[in-house]
Amino acid sequence: MKKIILVLFVCFGTLFGEDIYAIFDVEASKKATLSLDATGIVGEVKVDVGSRVGESDVLLELSNNEEKLSVELSKIALEKASLAYEQSKKTFERYASLKDLIDKEQYEKYELDKNQKEQDFLNAKRSLELAQVRLEKTILKAPFSGVISAKYLEKGDSIVGMQATKAFEIVNFDEVKLIVSFDEKYWKKVKKGTVFKYRVDGDSKEYKGEISKIYPTIDPKTRKMKAEVIAKKLTPGLFGDGYLIIGN
Repeated sequence: MKKIILVLFVCFGTLFGEDIYAIFDVEASKKATLSLDATGIVGEVKVDVGSRVGESDVLLELSNNEEKLSVELSKIALEKASLAYEQSKKTFERYASLKDLIDKEQYEKYELDKNQKEQDFLNAKRSLELAQVRLEKTILKAPFSGVISAKYLEKGDSIVGMQATKAFEIVNFDEVKLIVSFDEKYWKKVKKGTVFKYRVDGDSKEYKGEISKIYPTIDPKTRKMKAEVIAKKLTPGLFGDGYLIIGN
């Protein structure tokens, strides 16, 4: 069957121009190794290998009751500081409008109180931001939509923050890239936009795409060049072959 397909490809190339035979491997266009840069005990793992996740979905949380409490207390402190500052500012503004009619020492007292309450408010705001950062470090979220392809942590595992601890690997299968390999002698003929007609091993259907990127180097061992074609709904790890359509 493969020989018949190859003969058909050769005939097609003879009729319509010098088309270039190429092979390819399918790779995920987006993949990432996710790590935690924190110290603690894994409290909850929300996903497993094969789980489909959306961007910003929570994948894992360390035991973080202390960090959550710190955020809540910081919010309360900020609210109190904000109310005190607003009240002090209104009092100062009222007396500032009467500056020429009141004692200078009294005026400066209200100004000093307003400035101090403003500083307290800013300090409370920074404390909340710091508490939120500490809490966020205990929560690992998906950077993009995809599928969990590997998991390295379980509930109860200890993490020491001396170095980032690997937690998951995630890939996006919705859009993949074909890493196309062809002979170096065609380096002048293959360009961005060149049509690539191909078949995936084990699938008789013919697909079509366009070269989106050409790698600038040649493999000195194989004397092959590489390029990329964007595709959809193919599983990374598959491979196949096809022809770059150069035309007459």
